[in-house]
Amino acid sequence: MRSAMYNMTELELCTRFSVKSIVLARMGLLGSFHLLLLLVQLPLLLLYGQVGILQTGVYLLVPYLMTTFLSMAWARRVRGREALYLCLGIAVMVSSLQVVGSNVADWYRGQLFPWWLLVLALLLAGNVWEYYQAACRAGSIYENMTA
Repeated sequence: MRSAMYNMTELELCTRFSVKSIVLARMGLLGSFHLLLLLVQLPLLLLYGQVGILQTGVYLLVPYLMTTFLSMAWARRVRGREALYLCLGIAVMVSSLQVVGSNVADWYRGQLFPWWLLVLALLLAGNVWEYYQAACRAGSIYENMTA
């Protein structure tokens, strides 16, 4: 998205590596960094919370995966700087949904944990699909430019 916005797509066509592999490497690095942040937060939440490590991990991953899924889905549909602002708005919306929603209803009680697991599984599948779509789109953009 950034290379098209700054008219650098031709320069990226001359690079040694394919765009698809660069996009996947960037997503892998970003995901690894986020995983490291989650692992740093996990002990802190375990110290101050009353839930176990599995529940804490699920409670951290669901908002993160919801943000990434919605951001990737909308970034495929919206072009330019608007996509950046839309992704920022999605992150704010998911964060505020967590804060406001936990004040309205007790989302973190034990009876709702199976629903959290279901949402986690659906969001994992959705993120895998969106990553696949992003990689395919990155490859097809440059294939269409060379044709």
